[in-house]
Amino acid sequence: AAKTLLNDPANPGKIYLCGKAVTTPDDVAANATLARLRGFQEARNRQLVAKADAHFRASVQAAGPSWPDVASQTPEDNTTERHVAKAILNRLHALTAESGKAFADLYRAVVGDAPKTTDAEQQNQIRNQLLKTGKPCYAPEDPAAFPAVAEIRALFLQLGAIPTYPVLGNPITGGEQDLSAHCDRLEHWGFHALELIPARNTDERVAAVLAEAKRREWPVFDGTEHNTPAMEPLTTQWGLDERFRAQLRDGVAVLLGHQMLVAQGKEGYVRRDGTRVANGYATCLAAGRAQLGQAVASA
Repeated sequence: AAKTLLNDPANPGKIYLCGKAVTTPDDVAANATLARLRGFQEARNRQLVAKADAHFRASVQAAGPSWPDVASQTPEDNTTERHVAKAILNRLHALTAESGKAFADLYRAVVGDAPKTTDAEQQNQIRNQLLKTGKPCYAPEDPAAFPAVAEIRALFLQLGAIPTYPVLGNPITGGEQDLSAHCDRLEHWGFHALELIPARNTDERVAAVLAEAKRREWPVFDGTEHNTPAMEPLTTQWGLDERFRAQLRDGVAVLLGHQMLVAQGKEGYVRRDGTRVANGYATCLAAGRAQLGQAVASA
């Protein structure tokens, strides 16, 4: 429903979805869809840059960041709002050198607050103070940039991936409150795998997610946060916790098994039409465990 909060707690009706264990990255239809979605993202980011430039000129009487300052950060042209925030910070540093003015003074004039301590904190501060809804450089997102769940699922399947739902965990939103009912909803949508959002969970919630997934024989994936300028560790506290480690390791095994079996022309965890393969979990788990064992043995 349009007003239901799921795993994007600030945006009713919007959700995060993920495709895991991609096996056909060169699929023509999938890449056409990705290019279209990337186009929406770039158009909005160009608007953010234009507004940031105007904001710089109004606040410190100097040019702001340019589009090449953003695009040069990503060789595959996958620009995000975070690239814009970093370009703004880089421009503030450059302007400090050009003008001879104090960085803190320029930062305060543009961002509206004293700079936080680290580069990563400053990028987050810039994003929150300038680029979010109601802020000076905000640009609205095109509704067409948010396809229906069925279209995104189809994209994942074209890529030969496992459609996966990331469980927010904390705060527990209305849509995720009843975990069993929510998983029924996900199954109706054609999703049979879960993943954890590392920074958003608690021991109790992780235990509940793993228990529900085990009951359904769904894999659960654990990983690091990529949408941040902070240098986070490659492992998470949940993946290292002995209470959860074995089941999360099995999630890795299912991913590896899916990729290996599909590469051999066999069926993995899900078929290209999205249906679950009978005994697909067990088959992928066994194949993936063998791969993990070989990797450990050769290390």
